[in-house]
Amino acid sequence: MTIQSIRRSKRLKRQARSPTTDSPNGPANRQASLLGLSPELRLQIYQDIVVDERPFMIGRYQEDTKNKTRGGPRDFYLGKHTVRRDDRPHPPITRVCRLLREEALPLYYQENHFWLIHNEFRNEDDHGGRQSRCFDAWLAQTPSRMFNIMRHVSLCGYAAWPNRIMITVDLKSRKAVAVKEYSTYGDQLPLHRDEVRSVEETLERSSRKDGLAALKALLVEYDWMFDLHTQHISAPPGMSRLRKPMEGPEYDW
Repeated sequence: MTIQSIRRSKRLKRQARSPTTDSPNGPANRQASLLGLSPELRLQIYQDIVVDERPFMIGRYQEDTKNKTRGGPRDFYLGKHTVRRDDRPHPPITRVCRLLREEALPLYYQENHFWLIHNEFRNEDDHGGRQSRCFDAWLAQTPSRMFNIMRHVSLCGYAAWPNRIMITVDLKSRKAVAVKEYSTYGDQLPLHRDEVRSVEETLERSSRKDGLAALKALLVEYDWMFDLHTQHISAPPGMSRLRKPMEGPEYDW
């Protein structure tokens, strides 16, 4: 028997012992593993799992009677809200294993829109410095390195309640994306160039700092937009009983 025939005989024996594609345990019936896919395919899957078209509304006060403290503007429009709060934890796929977390978490923070909201009336008995904001916990629990890649972070507050102001920045590029002021009833209000320039200057001063430091500098500069006084509870300026408030994410805080 030649060497070639011996090798051929051994190969045939191995094939005979191995499962066939028609057997229950054969290759045709094995489940594909996510970790067995290429990184490119996994990223495409992550895109569908962790990226949401809706903004993540961080820190928004709820009209939940069990958790009421000082109340907020949303109490004036009970039953008008259609957008749920989004203080959601990291997507479940990021808690499966270290590899999936390292691959999916950056995509989650880079592609999603995060709205930082504090719409609770201030405690008038507290005359100290800056009061805590509803989004502070989110800032503390988010991995600091993720702020360097966030491209859609918005500060959502009030210029003069119920007139709203939204400042959207790209922390990755350190630039202002949009600054707009509008009323609860959908009116676009005039925006002064100085307000846009102020945002750009704050980001420029933080260009050598990390993303979290840049965001905190912006929050300090614009903390006034989160400061809602109880004097507006009984007769908020600009409130109309003849017009229906607008609905949607930009009006639901």
